[in-house]
Amino acid sequence: MQITDIETYDDLKTYLREFTNVAGAPTYDFVGAFNLLDALLENLAEQHIDADIESLVDGGVQFTPPQLAFLDKLNRLQDGD
Repeated sequence: MQITDIETYDDLKTYLREFTNVAGAPTYDFVGAFNLLDALLENLAEQHIDADIESLVDGGVQFTPPQLAFLDKLNRLQDGD
């Protein structure tokens, strides 16, 4: 899928899950993917209200164990471990 194919949130989620690089080439661009994550985190941090976070918890939204392990790895890097 190319970015120009995105018309719905499901399309966007699919694009992000299958992302390799902006050109769609098979070579994985970790820094590019991380920049997408950085942009999303910045957006969430700036735009959220506390009730948004509470609604995620109330709605049962949870990170998977592999996602939590990856976030923990990123956090350890931030802490200099």
